[in-house]
Amino acid sequence: MPFERILEELLLQEHYHSNESHMDPNRILRKEILNDSHIIKYSENIKELIDDHIEDFRNSLIFIHPNFDNLQKCSELYYDEFIRIILTTYSIKLDSKGKLDFIFRYLIGDKFADDPFILHIYWWKYATEILIQLKLVETFPDLITKAQNDFIVYGKLDQYLFKESINSILQNICDV
Repeated sequence: MPFERILEELLLQEHYHSNESHMDPNRILRKEILNDSHIIKYSENIKELIDDHIEDFRNSLIFIHPNFDNLQKCSELYYDEFIRIILTTYSIKLDSKGKLDFIFRYLIGDKFADDPFILHIYWWKYATEILIQLKLVETFPDLITKAQNDFIVYGKLDQYLFKESINSILQNICDV
């Protein structure tokens, strides 16, 4: 799922929670759907709204602790360390750095490597999905090579890995 869609979803959830009242739940839901569609429809540029929200988030964190500003300056080192920590925590194969890097870069593009805040927003929301994809490419090592060579629609890597792993299992069953 592209990062912009994730943040849009978070913004809409935040909007919903800020407007909760003690009215009938169905009425609230209808009202919120209309409000949310209004925000999206009449927003001049949803990308600009998303970027502003990320910038506000970043500035709030930097205000709380100025050392967060150093994350921006050393973002590549931070990214490498982030990958290493994920692998030591959730994977038995530390040589999967390239695989996890491919998953991150394919799912949300290259911009997260330059911005630790975007990296964490995405990780907080989709850690389980990322770890499932990592487990699939660790279990079926040929999948990552095939995925790198095949043309995959942006944001569909998870479906591709799942489909190809099922095909591999079925092929192994047929070969027996």
